Amino acid sequence: MQAHWDTTACIRHARRGCTESKERLLTRYTPLILSQVRRYASSFPTHADAYQTAVTAALHCIMACPLDGDKPFAYYLKAFVRQALRREHLAACRDRFYTAVSVLTTDGEETDLPEVTDPNPLSRPEESFILRHDDQKALLNHLTHEERYVLVHCCIEGFTETAVARRLGCSQAKVSRRLHKAKEKVRSACRAKI
Repeated sequence: MQAHWDTTACIRHARRGCTESKERLLTRYTPLILSQVRRYASSFPTHADAYQTAVTAALHCIMACPLDGDKPFAYYLKAFVRQALRREHLAACRDRFYTAVSVLTTDGEETDLPEVTDPNPLSRPEESFILRHDDQKALLNHLTHEERYVLVHCCIEGFTETAVARRLGCSQAKVSRRLHKAKEKVRSACRAKI
């Protein structure tokens, strides 16, 4: 590599499998990665787990970010790392919220609280994907291909509307409208089954 540090050339080398380029990129952007790790470290069992998740997201960014984009690589890297850490953070928050808590009863025995169940599962269309396989197919047949894509990527896989819009090549507002329309169709199909 040259003495002059060129990010784009280094990314190209890393995509071809050059581990030295990957290490150089990770070393160069360690402060940026660590700033995001410090922000979300409390959601992980150890600091090393948070750092490992961030580095994995950084390597994914090296392979996936556009080279000819209008934004610098650091912008994409920060977004990828933050999204990966935030996804884990939200999962940890959900786990903490839904874990059973032991309480002392009036007779002095310790018992677990019952599991919380959603009395209105129609309020969350992603719950419909827990249905039997035949019911899932019937629900998805009500959706257009674009609505199905948006619903699966936003609700199931956890992508942001902006990321899905970037993949589809349309605006975030259009993705938001499609997602809303898909959720309404799933809700109405669920109501029709009941």
